[in-house]
Amino acid sequence: MSHHSVSIVISTLNRGPLLRNCLHSLRYQNYPAFEVIVVNGPSTDNTDEVLADFARDVRVARVDVANLSVSRNAGIALATGSLVLFLDDDAYPEPDWISTIVSGYDRPDVGGVGTRVYDPSGFAWQTNPFTVDQFYRANFERRPPVWAFEFPDSLTIPHILGASSSFRTDLLHRLGGFDEEIEYFLDESEVCRRVAELGFRIRFLDHGASVHHKFAAGVTRDETRILKYPYPVVKNKYYVTVSDCLRHGRNLSEAIAHCDTFVTELMDGARWQLAHSGISSSEFKRFSEEVRRGQTQGLQKAGASVRKSHVFEPLAEPGLKSRFATFQPAGGRKSFCFISRYSPRRSPGGVARFMFDLASGFAARGHDVHLITLREGPSEVEYDNGLWIHHLSQAQVLQVAERVGMPPLGAYVESGAGRMNIAWAQAAHGEVMRLRSERYIDLVVAPAWDQEGLFCALDPSLTTVVSMNTTFRTYAEIERGAVDAATRRELTTLETLYLGAASSIHANSTATARHVQEAFGLPRPSSAMTVGHGCRDAAAQAVAHGMARRRTAAETPKLLYVSRLERRKGTDTFFSALQTLIKVCPELQVRVVGRDAYAGDPQRSYLSRLSQEWPHLTSNVTLLGEISDAALAKEYEQADIFCVPSRYESFGIIYLEAMRYGLPVVATAVGGITDIVLDGQTGLLVPPDQPAALSQALQRLAQDRDLRIAMGEQARQRFVEHFEHEVIIDRTLDAFSKAIAQSAVVVPTASPEAAHGV
Repeated sequence: MSHHSVSIVISTLNRGPLLRNCLHSLRYQNYPAFEVIVVNGPSTDNTDEVLADFARDVRVARVDVANLSVSRNAGIALATGSLVLFLDDDAYPEPDWISTIVSGYDRPDVGGVGTRVYDPSGFAWQTNPFTVDQFYRANFERRPPVWAFEFPDSLTIPHILGASSSFRTDLLHRLGGFDEEIEYFLDESEVCRRVAELGFRIRFLDHGASVHHKFAAGVTRDETRILKYPYPVVKNKYYVTVSDCLRHGRNLSEAIAHCDTFVTELMDGARWQLAHSGISSSEFKRFSEEVRRGQTQGLQKAGASVRKSHVFEPLAEPGLKSRFATFQPAGGRKSFCFISRYSPRRSPGGVARFMFDLASGFAARGHDVHLITLREGPSEVEYDNGLWIHHLSQAQVLQVAERVGMPPLGAYVESGAGRMNIAWAQAAHGEVMRLRSERYIDLVVAPAWDQEGLFCALDPSLTTVVSMNTTFRTYAEIERGAVDAATRRELTTLETLYLGAASSIHANSTATARHVQEAFGLPRPSSAMTVGHGCRDAAAQAVAHGMARRRTAAETPKLLYVSRLERRKGTDTFFSALQTLIKVCPELQVRVVGRDAYAGDPQRSYLSRLSQEWPHLTSNVTLLGEISDAALAKEYEQADIFCVPSRYESFGIIYLEAMRYGLPVVATAVGGITDIVLDGQTGLLVPPDQPAALSQALQRLAQDRDLRIAMGEQARQRFVEHFEHEVIIDRTLDAFSKAIAQSAVVVPTASPEAAHGV
């Protein structure tokens, strides 16, 4: 394929943010070399700023009119490739997009090639007429292949969408490019007909990589996607149809009649929008006036029978004049599919944050990365700075959950949690299979919690890594009173099945790796890996300010607790320890941040217990509940000691968050905490469930300013060297790459019918 040199032309007008995403998506193309030309119309937004950021990679042309054909011709004039690919500024191509298009030029008589285009949902194809007749009537029913129409005298011709289209450069020069009378609508259709008339084939590829089109508001349509400015649409319908009729000596009355029918349908649509509040009466009046103006001028311009072609300079010497830089990951680009029911937008901490950060980190290093998650509202695929986020509809998953049984496991699922977990795992697997029907997937990564990757792990055609956090078995043992018997039985069974089926286990601590072996009876597989979690560093100014304050402040230190208020986090132990601590440090101020897990139970709620069981603490303790990220950052900056005495933590990101601010940590010597906090160096560790020992450790730091400062500085250094986000991303990527290399799974070719997602 690489014998074709490629020029990509992007026309843009006042879509700076979308253009930035579009250009960024091209960094992931797998084609060996190509150039990018951006033609900027009379933009008044930040487009120039975006182009300045890509100045080393993009050649820029400028036009002073809002005319797509003029813009495209300006791009063609700069193109030095043998093929010109057209991409909309609100579209994002999949990594093999260029390679897919180039593959269509497998014979010299192919003059134009287009690919499939997804609509804004990312799950359905944008409406595309695969053929148009001599009156430019679109046929939306016919499906490829359309070989029957590939001959020069065919009145019906194959058609490709401008959002993902291409033509041979020499043919575009020969035709005079796009007709500059056609500012919008039928621009690529007219070129397709001209190419076909020269005896070349137009190919639509119903396979391979696609383009995701966000269909932003533009000249003719607003953000509601309703046609508000019909003039160019009507004008060009008459102009192109009647011009062709006159050029070929066909029946003029018939051509005009078909155009009139087109206008009648447009007006019927506008009346429907008026009746259903899609447009106002004044908008309808303007619509009608623009339709009439389009009819009149379209006929006048067709009568002139002069195509506004562009005269191009002869093609320069072979070879691209510039090359767009693409990501070249060490060891080659890999494709990862992460599964996480919740995203940070819905659940800002824990598993959701970890999975999102890993996925984003891998994408930033140039890999092809997908994140499958759940959302309220319809399903949608989103492109976010290199990460493809597949939002599946919660409503559809809930419908599946209502009728879930478990025939493969031989038992009916009684618990709501069990049904939901199975329904979500099925939906996630279905989306993975849908992806794999079009794109290769090296590795599926899913968390242990909620058995999210269960069906992927059970699928022998996939290589699935289960990323360990606190297991349900551990949670159920600690919170036994909060989990009913059916839920405990079913989720424990599902979890055991899940971990046993996984291709590999990603343990986040040595304690987790040991727990998997001992609690589930699993031999440690050779592909198992232990890599801790990480988190992004805090703002440098906030860190510096907090550490400087601690070195100079003379006031009584502030103690900070940040986590859910629940038994697993040792909240009861924490408050019990405070009873003794406050007696010896009566000025100590304690700040407690986090959701009260038992807020709905007056007997267990910590807010109620503080006032009833520990009323003498109320003057020292402030319960802040859940707060914003900005407010939490301020709490860390103003604190002097951090403490969460969990009964179990598979890892404990909360301790990293404190250490990055230079805080000494007082915690329990359980689970993954011992991999994070070095006892006596970066903090103090005590046994779980021992309020007296916890109180003594806190008292020691509260009364020894030099010790807590020294431990805080060592905690900060340990975070930077071992747990900072970029460090962990590199370690995890290296471990996952080894898991891919060790996998002996042979992935069969999948068909679209194999997909069964929601």
